[in-house]
Amino acid sequence: MQTYKQSIKMIKPIHLYFLLFCLATPIIPVLCKKPVIIATTKSLEEEYEKYKKEGDELFRKGDYIKALKKYKVCLEVPGFSNDTYANNKINQCDQALLLRQKAEKALLQKNEPEAVTSFKQILEMNPNDEITKKSLADYWEAEANERYQNQYFAEAKVKYQEALKYTDKTQNITISIQNCDEKLAAIKPKEEPKKEPVKEILPEKVIEKVAEPAKEPKKILIEETPEPTLLKNPVITKTRRAITPKVIVGLGAIASGVLAMNLNKQWTEKLAALNTLASNTDPSNTGVIINKNDYNTYQSAYSAASSFRTAMEKKRNIYVGAAAGLAVLETILLAMPKKKRTISLLPATDSYGMVLKMKF
Repeated sequence: MQTYKQSIKMIKPIHLYFLLFCLATPIIPVLCKKPVIIATTKSLEEEYEKYKKEGDELFRKGDYIKALKKYKVCLEVPGFSNDTYANNKINQCDQALLLRQKAEKALLQKNEPEAVTSFKQILEMNPNDEITKKSLADYWEAEANERYQNQYFAEAKVKYQEALKYTDKTQNITISIQNCDEKLAAIKPKEEPKKEPVKEILPEKVIEKVAEPAKEPKKILIEETPEPTLLKNPVITKTRRAITPKVIVGLGAIASGVLAMNLNKQWTEKLAALNTLASNTDPSNTGVIINKNDYNTYQSAYSAASSFRTAMEKKRNIYVGAAAGLAVLETILLAMPKKKRTISLLPATDSYGMVLKMKF
């Protein structure tokens, strides 16, 4: 009995071990296998479509730098390295960036027609470009505001209407157009002076006037004065010019001209520095700055130069106007008749001797 029981006790653990081994056998190979991800054609197309949609959205907004990166990623997806759509979009982004930089340089150089032409070329390629539309709307609104301040209300109205084509925020511009209409309505044309009716002259009166004897002209007696002799009235005449006002006016004109030239020199230096920065950030002169930091640096320098130009032009116009006005005043002073100072030697009336008389 003891031997049988002992044999039973030994069989149980062996049976359990065998059962566990049988259950674990199909699991062990599964646990040892490495996970393998198979890229199917469908997943690659989904990845391509994802980057394509992101690029299209950025392109629609006018953010061509970020859109360019997305389209380049599309070409990196296996099987899409020669994708026609992505390559065409990359070319369009390059052209748009080149035109935008060309327009910004033209605005900086105060060549507004070329800048407007470049912006419109971008919109022909991408009519939904929000950034370019905003640039055009801001430009036309600024031009209109300048005309309005100078009281050219008709021209201001035309430019406000042009700005409306490129913006959805029409409330302020519409109010400005209404203000222009009110100003134009307030300006009334000057009334022509009324002409008095011409009275008809009867023939009888004309005959009476002709029959009247002519009046003799009045005779004016001119008393002859004896010519003065050197002994009685010797006169010494000297000319004195008012030098001080002319000198002050001349110095003012020169100072205004020097200040205007100094401002122009500063603007030339800033423009040269900006062109140097542009050549450093775009050494190949393609007109496209790919590096974001370089582009931000260029944008900051461009904004600073543009602000300086606006302030410089106002001051320069003031100085040039002052110089021109002072130059005209100097010419008038030089053309004025000379003041004379006379010294006369006359005989004394109440005593013996001579009297010295000076007139200034």
